[in-house]
Amino acid sequence: MNGNYAYQKTEDTNGEPSPNSPENQAYLELVWKFMPSWFASTQGSWIGDINRSPDDSRDNVDNYTLINLTLGCQCLTPQLNLSLAVKNIFDKKQYAPSPFEVQPAYPGDYPLEGRSIFFSADYTFELWEKQAGNHLKSNVETRFLVKKFKQKSG
Repeated sequence: MNGNYAYQKTEDTNGEPSPNSPENQAYLELVWKFMPSWFASTQGSWIGDINRSPDDSRDNVDNYTLINLTLGCQCLTPQLNLSLAVKNIFDKKQYAPSPFEVQPAYPGDYPLEGRSIFFSADYTFELWEKQAGNHLKSNVETRFLVKKFKQKSG
């Protein structure tokens, strides 16, 4: 299990609350390892209390929660992880705040991505630096969008 919580109270140079940034954020990930090399995980992100600038008459952005699922394995070699992830599994229609200065060029707020599926290949390799005698680990990750679903309206 992994998780974190962040609280921020920011102000601009005039002492006004900084607009369009969340005051509260939380993240939780639960991982289940089954069989020798397989795992399943679910991740949840909650974003809350996003206020607008004082001169922006639009309603504040609603709090939102996004849930993702991942199934993966350490396949073929100990260095290779393959996984399939479904992002925003409930296909929630969520928005990130747009700056007030952009109005009316972009009415409303920026839509966040709907449900989508990603395939990921993550390879970890080790290097040995001869001169300094250091043992270094590095990894390369490649993600491919498999399918982006059309978000339901409403």
